[in-house]
Amino acid sequence: MDSEGKNPIVIVTGANSGVGFGICQRLISQLATRVPSDTYPQLELGSKAPRLSIEPAEGLTLVLACRNPDRAEEARKKLWSFLDDFIAQQIRDGLYDGYAETFKKGLKIEFVKCDLSRSDKVFAFCDEIKKRYPYVSHLVLNAGLMAYKAIDWAIVVKQLLTDFHGLVSAPEFKLQHVGETSDEGFGYVWMCNVFGHYIMTKELDQLLRKSPSLPGRIIWESSSEAKPQAFDIDDWQLVKTDQSYEGSKYQVDMIATLANSSVLYDEDGYSRPLDIVDETRPRQFVVGPSVTASELFTAKMVFAAFWTQLMYAVFYLARLTGSQLHPIQPIKGAISATYAMLAPLWALPDPSQPAKIGARATFAGRPYVELEAVRGFEGRKQDGIKLVAKMDALYDALKKSRKSD
Repeated sequence: MDSEGKNPIVIVTGANSGVGFGICQRLISQLATRVPSDTYPQLELGSKAPRLSIEPAEGLTLVLACRNPDRAEEARKKLWSFLDDFIAQQIRDGLYDGYAETFKKGLKIEFVKCDLSRSDKVFAFCDEIKKRYPYVSHLVLNAGLMAYKAIDWAIVVKQLLTDFHGLVSAPEFKLQHVGETSDEGFGYVWMCNVFGHYIMTKELDQLLRKSPSLPGRIIWESSSEAKPQAFDIDDWQLVKTDQSYEGSKYQVDMIATLANSSVLYDEDGYSRPLDIVDETRPRQFVVGPSVTASELFTAKMVFAAFWTQLMYAVFYLARLTGSQLHPIQPIKGAISATYAMLAPLWALPDPSQPAKIGARATFAGRPYVELEAVRGFEGRKQDGIKLVAKMDALYDALKKSRKSD
Protein backbone atom coordinates (compact mmCIF):
# COMPACT_ATOMS: atom_id res chain seq x y z
CA MET A 1 0.00 0.00 0.00
CA ASP A 2 1.14 3.57 -0.62
CA SER A 3 2.76 5.52 2.21
CA GLU A 4 0.22 5.81 5.03
CA GLY A 5 -2.42 4.73 2.51
CA LYS A 6 -3.04 8.32 1.48
CA ASN A 7 -1.23 8.92 -1.78
CA PRO A 8 -3.39 9.13 -4.92
CA ILE A 9 -3.82 6.04 -7.06
CA VAL A 10 -4.73 7.32 -10.49
CA ILE A 11 -5.73 5.34 -13.58
CA VAL A 12 -5.46 7.01 -16.99
CA THR A 13 -6.70 5.19 -20.08
CA GLY A 14 -4.92 5.92 -23.35
CA ALA A 15 -1.99 7.23 -21.33
CA ASN A 16 0.82 6.52 -23.77
CA SER A 17 0.14 9.33 -26.25
CA GLY A 18 -1.73 12.54 -26.99
CA VAL A 19 -3.88 14.12 -24.30
CA GLY A 20 -3.60 11.01 -22.11
CA PHE A 21 0.17 11.36 -21.96
CA GLY A 22 -0.25 15.10 -21.42
CA ILE A 23 -2.53 14.40 -18.44
CA CYS A 24 0.16 12.18 -16.92
CA GLN A 25 2.83 14.83 -17.47
CA ARG A 26 0.74 17.60 -15.99
CA LEU A 27 -0.37 15.54 -13.00
CA ILE A 28 3.22 14.61 -12.16
CA SER A 29 4.46 18.20 -12.43
CA GLN A 30 1.53 19.45 -10.33
CA LEU A 31 2.00 16.95 -7.52
CA ALA A 32 5.76 17.52 -7.57
CA THR A 33 5.11 21.04 -6.24
CA ARG A 34 4.08 21.82 -2.69
CA VAL A 35 1.06 23.88 -3.78
CA PRO A 36 -0.18 22.69 -7.20
CA SER A 37 -1.41 25.59 -9.32
CA ASP A 38 -4.26 23.50 -10.72
CA THR A 39 -5.84 23.39 -7.25
CA TYR A 40 -6.48 27.14 -7.40
CA PRO A 41 -10.17 27.87 -8.10
CA GLN A 42 -10.61 29.22 -11.64
CA LEU A 43 -14.30 28.88 -12.42
CA GLU A 44 -16.77 31.68 -11.70
CA LEU A 45 -19.12 29.77 -9.40
CA GLY A 46 -20.04 32.60 -7.05
CA SER A 47 -17.73 31.53 -4.24
CA LYS A 48 -15.65 34.19 -2.48
CA ALA A 49 -13.66 31.72 -0.39
CA PRO A 50 -9.85 31.95 -0.49
CA ARG A 51 -7.69 29.68 -2.58
CA LEU A 52 -7.31 26.17 -1.31
CA SER A 53 -5.05 23.32 -2.27
CA ILE A 54 -5.04 19.62 -1.65
CA GLU A 55 -2.85 18.22 1.09
CA PRO A 56 0.64 17.71 -0.41
CA ALA A 57 1.05 14.19 -1.74
CA GLU A 58 4.24 12.38 -0.79
CA GLY A 59 3.89 10.20 -3.83
CA LEU A 60 1.59 8.93 -6.54
CA THR A 61 0.74 5.60 -8.11
CA LEU A 62 0.04 6.35 -11.76
CA VAL A 63 -1.47 3.46 -13.71
CA LEU A 64 -1.03 3.62 -17.47
CA ALA A 65 -4.02 1.73 -18.88
CA CYS A 66 -2.97 1.01 -22.46
CA ARG A 67 -3.30 -1.72 -25.05
CA ASN A 68 0.31 -1.82 -26.31
CA PRO A 69 2.92 -2.86 -23.68
CA ASP A 70 5.87 -1.54 -25.70
CA ARG A 71 4.34 1.91 -26.15
CA ALA A 72 3.32 1.96 -22.49
CA GLU A 73 6.88 1.18 -21.41
CA GLU A 74 8.21 3.93 -23.68
CA ALA A 75 5.72 6.36 -22.14
CA ARG A 76 6.71 5.27 -18.64
CA LYS A 77 10.38 6.03 -19.33
CA LYS A 78 9.49 9.39 -20.86
CA LEU A 79 7.48 10.33 -17.79
CA TRP A 80 10.43 9.61 -15.48
CA SER A 81 12.65 11.73 -17.74
CA PHE A 82 10.00 14.45 -17.75
CA LEU A 83 10.07 14.62 -13.94
CA ASP A 84 13.87 14.85 -13.94
CA ASP A 85 13.72 17.67 -16.49
CA PHE A 86 11.03 19.41 -14.43
CA ILE A 87 13.20 19.31 -11.31
CA ALA A 88 16.24 20.53 -13.26
CA GLN A 89 14.22 23.45 -14.63
CA GLN A 90 13.03 24.39 -11.13
CA ILE A 91 16.64 24.43 -9.95
CA ARG A 92 17.72 26.64 -12.88
CA ASP A 93 14.84 29.02 -12.18
CA GLY A 94 15.71 29.24 -8.48
CA LEU A 95 12.32 27.81 -7.49
CA TYR A 96 13.39 24.44 -6.15
CA ASP A 97 12.61 23.76 -2.48
CA GLY A 98 13.46 20.05 -2.39
CA TYR A 99 9.86 18.90 -2.28
CA ALA A 100 9.93 17.25 -5.72
CA GLU A 101 12.60 14.81 -4.55
CA THR A 102 10.32 13.68 -1.74
CA PHE A 103 7.50 13.22 -4.23
CA LYS A 104 9.77 11.33 -6.63
CA LYS A 105 10.65 8.76 -3.95
CA GLY A 106 6.97 7.93 -3.58
CA LEU A 107 6.16 7.95 -7.31
CA LYS A 108 5.24 4.69 -9.00
CA ILE A 109 4.42 4.53 -12.71
CA GLU A 110 2.90 1.19 -13.60
CA PHE A 111 1.32 -0.44 -16.64
CA VAL A 112 -1.84 -2.55 -16.73
CA LYS A 113 -2.93 -3.85 -20.12
CA CYS A 114 -6.32 -2.54 -21.21
CA ASP A 115 -8.16 -3.24 -24.47
CA LEU A 116 -11.37 -1.23 -24.60
CA SER A 117 -12.63 -2.89 -27.78
CA ARG A 118 -13.76 -6.07 -25.98
CA SER A 119 -15.89 -6.28 -22.85
CA ASP A 120 -14.08 -9.40 -21.57
CA LYS A 121 -10.77 -7.54 -21.81
CA VAL A 122 -12.21 -4.60 -19.86
CA PHE A 123 -13.53 -6.91 -17.14
CA ALA A 124 -10.11 -8.59 -17.01
CA PHE A 125 -8.45 -5.20 -16.63
CA CYS A 126 -10.75 -4.31 -13.74
CA ASP A 127 -10.07 -7.67 -12.09
CA GLU A 128 -6.34 -6.95 -12.25
CA ILE A 129 -6.82 -3.49 -10.75
CA LYS A 130 -8.82 -5.01 -7.87
CA LYS A 131 -5.99 -7.48 -7.19
CA ARG A 132 -3.21 -4.89 -7.24
CA TYR A 133 -4.60 -1.83 -5.50
CA PRO A 134 -6.46 -1.20 -2.21
CA TYR A 135 -8.33 1.79 -3.63
CA VAL A 136 -8.54 4.14 -6.62
CA SER A 137 -8.65 7.87 -6.02
CA HIS A 138 -9.09 9.02 -9.64
CA LEU A 139 -10.25 7.22 -12.78
CA VAL A 140 -9.47 9.23 -15.92
CA LEU A 141 -11.42 7.93 -18.92
CA ASN A 142 -9.43 9.46 -21.72
CA ALA A 143 -8.85 6.84 -24.42
CA GLY A 144 -10.80 7.30 -27.63
CA LEU A 145 -10.68 6.80 -31.35
CA MET A 146 -12.30 7.91 -34.57
CA ALA A 147 -13.18 5.63 -37.51
CA TYR A 148 -11.37 8.04 -39.83
CA LYS A 149 -11.71 7.39 -43.56
CA ALA A 150 -10.78 10.50 -45.57
CA ILE A 151 -10.96 14.28 -45.84
CA ASP A 152 -13.76 16.04 -47.68
CA TRP A 153 -11.72 18.78 -49.33
CA ALA A 154 -14.79 20.64 -50.56
CA ILE A 155 -15.85 21.16 -46.94
CA VAL A 156 -12.31 22.21 -46.03
CA VAL A 157 -12.44 24.98 -48.64
CA LYS A 158 -15.94 26.04 -47.60
CA GLN A 159 -15.07 26.26 -43.90
CA LEU A 160 -11.78 27.99 -44.69
CA LEU A 161 -13.60 30.73 -46.59
CA THR A 162 -16.56 31.12 -44.23
CA ASP A 163 -15.51 30.00 -40.74
CA PHE A 164 -11.77 29.68 -40.19
CA HIS A 165 -11.99 29.26 -36.41
CA GLY A 166 -14.70 26.63 -36.85
CA LEU A 167 -12.48 24.80 -39.32
CA VAL A 168 -9.68 24.44 -36.78
CA SER A 169 -11.77 23.91 -33.63
CA ALA A 170 -14.86 21.91 -34.72
CA PRO A 171 -14.00 20.64 -38.21
CA GLU A 172 -16.68 19.09 -40.37
CA PHE A 173 -14.38 17.69 -43.07
CA LYS A 174 -13.38 14.38 -41.50
CA LEU A 175 -15.21 11.50 -43.18
CA GLN A 176 -15.75 8.42 -41.02
CA HIS A 177 -16.48 4.77 -41.68
CA VAL A 178 -20.06 3.65 -41.05
CA GLY A 179 -21.13 0.29 -39.64
CA GLU A 180 -17.91 -0.83 -37.96
CA THR A 181 -18.54 -3.37 -35.21
CA SER A 182 -16.37 -5.05 -32.58
CA ASP A 183 -15.64 -8.76 -32.36
CA GLU A 184 -18.63 -9.03 -30.03
CA GLY A 185 -20.95 -7.27 -32.47
CA PHE A 186 -21.13 -3.95 -30.64
CA GLY A 187 -20.55 -0.60 -32.32
CA TYR A 188 -16.75 -0.38 -32.46
CA VAL A 189 -16.31 3.34 -31.77
CA TRP A 190 -19.05 3.19 -29.14
CA MET A 191 -17.39 0.25 -27.40
CA CYS A 192 -13.97 1.93 -27.31
CA ASN A 193 -15.09 5.46 -26.47
CA VAL A 194 -18.13 4.89 -24.27
CA PHE A 195 -19.13 1.43 -23.09
CA GLY A 196 -15.68 0.07 -22.22
CA HIS A 197 -15.23 3.04 -19.92
CA TYR A 198 -18.75 2.66 -18.56
CA ILE A 199 -17.93 -0.90 -17.50
CA MET A 200 -14.93 0.48 -15.60
CA THR A 201 -17.09 2.92 -13.65
CA LYS A 202 -19.27 0.02 -12.55
CA GLU A 203 -16.53 -2.47 -11.79
CA LEU A 204 -14.24 -0.04 -9.95
CA ASP A 205 -16.97 1.71 -7.98
CA GLN A 206 -16.07 0.01 -4.70
CA LEU A 207 -12.39 0.89 -5.03
CA LEU A 208 -13.30 4.51 -5.73
CA ARG A 209 -15.47 4.49 -2.60
CA LYS A 210 -12.39 3.46 -0.59
CA SER A 211 -10.36 6.47 -1.70
CA PRO A 212 -8.73 8.15 1.33
CA SER A 213 -9.72 11.55 -0.10
CA LEU A 214 -13.45 11.17 -0.61
CA PRO A 215 -15.19 11.27 -2.87
CA GLY A 216 -13.25 9.36 -5.52
CA ARG A 217 -13.38 11.18 -8.83
CA ILE A 218 -14.18 9.91 -12.32
CA ILE A 219 -13.02 12.15 -15.15
CA TRP A 220 -14.60 11.65 -18.59
CA GLU A 221 -12.64 13.21 -21.47
CA SER A 222 -15.07 14.73 -23.94
CA SER A 223 -14.42 16.87 -27.02
CA SER A 224 -15.35 20.20 -28.54
CA GLU A 225 -16.71 18.09 -31.40
CA ALA A 226 -19.46 16.49 -29.27
CA LYS A 227 -22.76 17.05 -31.10
CA PRO A 228 -26.33 16.46 -29.85
CA GLN A 229 -27.50 15.81 -33.43
CA ALA A 230 -25.00 12.95 -33.75
CA PHE A 231 -26.78 11.00 -31.00
CA ASP A 232 -29.88 9.02 -31.99
CA ILE A 233 -31.31 6.77 -29.28
CA ASP A 234 -32.49 4.33 -31.96
CA ASP A 235 -28.81 3.96 -32.97
CA TRP A 236 -27.42 4.04 -29.45
CA GLN A 237 -24.34 1.98 -30.37
CA LEU A 238 -23.56 4.45 -33.18
CA VAL A 239 -23.40 1.88 -35.95
CA LYS A 240 -25.52 3.66 -38.56
CA THR A 241 -24.26 7.21 -38.15
CA ASP A 242 -21.43 8.81 -40.13
CA GLN A 243 -20.57 10.84 -37.00
CA SER A 244 -19.84 8.07 -34.55
CA TYR A 245 -17.00 9.99 -32.89
CA GLU A 246 -19.10 13.11 -32.30
CA GLY A 247 -21.99 10.96 -31.08
CA SER A 248 -19.78 9.02 -28.68
CA LYS A 249 -18.46 12.21 -27.11
CA TYR A 250 -21.98 13.58 -26.68
CA GLN A 251 -22.97 10.34 -24.98
CA VAL A 252 -20.06 10.89 -22.59
CA ASP A 253 -21.45 14.35 -21.76
CA MET A 254 -24.88 12.90 -21.04
CA ILE A 255 -23.71 9.86 -19.05
CA ALA A 256 -21.47 11.76 -16.64
CA THR A 257 -24.04 14.53 -16.12
CA LEU A 258 -26.80 12.06 -15.31
CA ALA A 259 -24.47 10.07 -13.03
CA ASN A 260 -24.22 13.07 -10.71
CA SER A 261 -27.98 13.41 -10.42
CA SER A 262 -29.58 13.21 -6.98
CA VAL A 263 -32.19 10.83 -8.40
CA LEU A 264 -31.97 7.50 -10.17
CA TYR A 265 -33.94 7.09 -13.40
CA ASP A 266 -35.31 4.03 -15.13
CA GLU A 267 -35.72 3.71 -18.90
CA ASP A 268 -39.23 5.21 -18.80
CA GLY A 269 -38.00 8.31 -17.02
CA TYR A 270 -39.40 7.45 -13.60
CA SER A 271 -37.12 8.37 -10.74
CA ARG A 272 -36.39 7.56 -7.13
CA PRO A 273 -34.22 9.62 -4.76
CA LEU A 274 -30.61 8.66 -4.12
CA ASP A 275 -28.87 9.12 -0.82
CA ILE A 276 -27.30 12.47 -1.66
CA VAL A 277 -25.41 12.54 1.66
CA ASP A 278 -23.49 9.38 0.70
CA GLU A 279 -19.98 10.78 0.96
CA THR A 280 -18.44 7.67 -0.58
CA ARG A 281 -20.32 8.04 -3.86
CA PRO A 282 -17.79 8.90 -6.62
CA ARG A 283 -18.19 12.26 -8.32
CA GLN A 284 -18.08 12.32 -12.10
CA PHE A 285 -16.85 15.23 -14.22
CA VAL A 286 -16.81 15.92 -17.94
CA VAL A 287 -13.75 17.74 -19.25
CA GLY A 288 -12.43 18.69 -22.65
CA PRO A 289 -8.91 19.55 -23.88
CA SER A 290 -10.27 21.82 -26.63
CA VAL A 291 -7.83 21.75 -29.57
CA THR A 292 -4.51 20.01 -29.14
CA ALA A 293 -2.12 18.89 -31.84
CA SER A 294 -1.77 15.18 -32.40
CA GLU A 295 0.29 13.45 -35.03
CA LEU A 296 -2.10 10.50 -34.86
CA PHE A 297 -4.34 12.29 -37.37
CA THR A 298 -1.57 13.18 -39.83
CA ALA A 299 0.57 10.05 -39.43
CA LYS A 300 -1.31 8.08 -42.09
CA MET A 301 -1.35 10.88 -44.63
CA VAL A 302 1.00 11.17 -47.59
CA PHE A 303 3.75 13.72 -46.75
CA ALA A 304 2.87 13.34 -43.05
CA ALA A 305 5.67 15.65 -41.87
CA PHE A 306 4.38 18.48 -44.08
CA TRP A 307 0.79 18.11 -42.82
CA THR A 308 1.96 17.96 -39.21
CA GLN A 309 3.86 21.23 -39.54
CA LEU A 310 0.90 22.81 -41.34
CA MET A 311 -1.42 21.68 -38.53
CA TYR A 312 0.74 23.39 -35.92
CA ALA A 313 1.00 26.56 -38.03
CA VAL A 314 -2.77 26.76 -38.51
CA PHE A 315 -3.46 26.17 -34.81
CA TYR A 316 -1.06 28.93 -33.79
CA LEU A 317 -2.64 31.23 -36.37
CA ALA A 318 -6.04 30.54 -34.82
CA ARG A 319 -4.72 31.47 -31.37
CA LEU A 320 -3.04 34.61 -32.69
CA THR A 321 -6.31 35.68 -34.32
CA GLY A 322 -8.27 35.46 -31.10
CA SER A 323 -9.18 31.81 -30.47
CA GLN A 324 -9.00 30.72 -26.84
CA LEU A 325 -9.76 27.11 -27.82
CA HIS A 326 -6.21 26.27 -28.86
CA PRO A 327 -3.95 25.15 -25.98
CA ILE A 328 -2.19 23.16 -28.76
CA GLN A 329 0.27 21.25 -26.56
CA PRO A 330 -1.40 18.21 -24.92
CA ILE A 331 0.10 19.08 -21.52
CA LYS A 332 -1.74 22.41 -21.68
CA GLY A 333 -5.01 20.88 -22.90
CA ALA A 334 -4.70 18.49 -19.96
CA ILE A 335 -5.40 21.31 -17.51
CA SER A 336 -9.14 20.62 -17.63
CA ALA A 337 -8.57 17.06 -16.41
CA THR A 338 -6.01 17.91 -13.71
CA TYR A 339 -8.19 20.78 -12.48
CA ALA A 340 -11.14 18.38 -12.11
CA MET A 341 -8.83 15.98 -10.28
CA LEU A 342 -7.12 18.39 -7.90
CA ALA A 343 -9.32 21.42 -7.26
CA PRO A 344 -11.49 21.49 -4.11
CA LEU A 345 -15.05 20.28 -4.70
CA TRP A 346 -16.57 23.66 -3.99
CA ALA A 347 -14.57 25.08 -6.91
CA LEU A 348 -16.04 22.54 -9.36
CA PRO A 349 -19.43 22.47 -11.11
CA ASP A 350 -22.43 21.60 -8.97
CA PRO A 351 -23.52 17.95 -9.45
CA SER A 352 -26.92 19.05 -10.74
CA GLN A 353 -25.43 21.37 -13.36
CA PRO A 354 -25.13 20.07 -16.96
CA ALA A 355 -21.69 21.52 -17.48
CA LYS A 356 -18.20 20.45 -18.42
CA ILE A 357 -14.78 21.92 -17.78
CA GLY A 358 -12.98 23.05 -20.91
CA ALA A 359 -9.32 23.90 -21.42
CA ARG A 360 -8.48 27.33 -22.78
CA ALA A 361 -5.33 29.28 -23.61
CA THR A 362 -4.52 32.97 -23.62
CA PHE A 363 -2.94 34.76 -26.57
CA ALA A 364 0.45 34.05 -25.00
CA GLY A 365 -0.39 30.36 -24.51
CA ARG A 366 -1.08 30.31 -20.77
CA PRO A 367 -3.61 27.52 -20.10
CA TYR A 368 -6.68 27.98 -17.93
CA VAL A 369 -10.15 26.44 -17.60
CA GLU A 370 -13.64 27.66 -18.33
CA LEU A 371 -17.10 26.24 -17.74
CA GLU A 372 -19.02 25.00 -20.79
CA ALA A 373 -22.68 24.03 -21.03
CA VAL A 374 -23.59 20.53 -22.17
CA ARG A 375 -25.39 21.51 -25.34
CA GLY A 376 -29.03 20.50 -25.62
CA PHE A 377 -29.02 18.60 -22.33
CA GLU A 378 -32.58 19.35 -21.25
CA GLY A 379 -33.97 18.57 -24.69
CA ARG A 380 -32.10 15.25 -24.87
CA LYS A 381 -32.35 14.28 -21.20
CA GLN A 382 -34.93 11.53 -21.75
CA ASP A 383 -32.79 10.01 -24.50
CA GLY A 384 -29.84 10.11 -22.10
CA ILE A 385 -31.87 8.31 -19.44
CA LYS A 386 -32.84 5.63 -21.95
CA LEU A 387 -29.22 5.28 -23.04
CA VAL A 388 -28.02 4.70 -19.49
CA ALA A 389 -30.80 2.15 -18.92
CA LYS A 390 -29.80 0.24 -22.07
CA MET A 391 -26.15 0.28 -21.04
CA ASP A 392 -27.04 -0.92 -17.53
CA ALA A 393 -29.03 -3.80 -18.99
CA LEU A 394 -26.16 -4.76 -21.29
CA TYR A 395 -23.65 -4.52 -18.46
CA ASP A 396 -25.84 -6.72 -16.23
CA ALA A 397 -26.20 -9.30 -19.02
CA LEU A 398 -22.44 -9.42 -19.61
CA LYS A 399 -21.77 -9.64 -15.88
CA LYS A 400 -24.24 -12.51 -15.54
CA SER A 401 -22.68 -14.29 -18.52
CA ARG A 402 -19.24 -14.08 -16.90
CA LYS A 403 -20.51 -15.62 -13.68
CA SER A 404 -22.10 -18.52 -15.55
CA ASP A 405 -18.92 -19.34 -17.50
